[in-house]
Amino acid sequence: MTAAEISARILTGTDDDATSPGAVAALGVVPPEVLSAINEGQELFALLTLCLETTASMTLVASTTFSTIRSSFPYFLCPLRLMIAGDRVRPATLAELDSLDESWQSTPGTPTRYVTLGFNFYAVTPQPVNDTTASLTYARSPVQLVGDAFPEIPEQYHPSLVKFGRYRLKLKEGAQGLERGMVALNEFLDDTTAYGNYVRSKSRAARYDTLPFELKLFDRSRLIQKLNKEKRPWSSKPSA
Repeated sequence: MTAAEISARILTGTDDDATSPGAVAALGVVPPEVLSAINEGQELFALLTLCLETTASMTLVASTTFSTIRSSFPYFLCPLRLMIAGDRVRPATLAELDSLDESWQSTPGTPTRYVTLGFNFYAVTPQPVNDTTASLTYARSPVQLVGDAFPEIPEQYHPSLVKFGRYRLKLKEGAQGLERGMVALNEFLDDTTAYGNYVRSKSRAARYDTLPFELKLFDRSRLIQKLNKEKRPWSSKPSA
């Protein structure tokens, strides 16, 4: 589905008229609020499932331990595999490297271990003597949809964006509208759990360094309760 088709289904599910001036200006134009919800849903789906991946060449700068990665790969989420000349560079943590060798931050040689910190910083050890080309396979976030574009997540899960969009638009309503939105959010999370399980199995077979978050271990009820509490404008403190 295109963004406009997803938008039409979202508006139908939220009882909004897709032909009203506030909803859509012309055929194929997606209302800004709806487009923002679709983009938010697609980003969350990609983050929870790691369904989008890219392999690219990256330069490990000579005599450099820490560096940033998003300046070269702005959609980077997490590393899946790092290789140099066909050899695997293994993941590690700062604590592990500190325990193995206190001088790991200033050891020249061919990198054999790497560390990532958040969504941007990374470090390698040993540090290459010369600029070295590595092959990085990484999970990424989707490119933001502009206008009537085609979402990047798997097409069979485009209806999941409809579910998230309905939830997102219902947040501002409260009461029964919000409750219906929570149903749609749960359905969206069911979809991400199912596809995340598939990606996890595929990633294990590929021996990737990072696996998708296991949503089945997440206490979803606490999230729903928290959202219900924070988004109820009709609730108020008891009167004295």
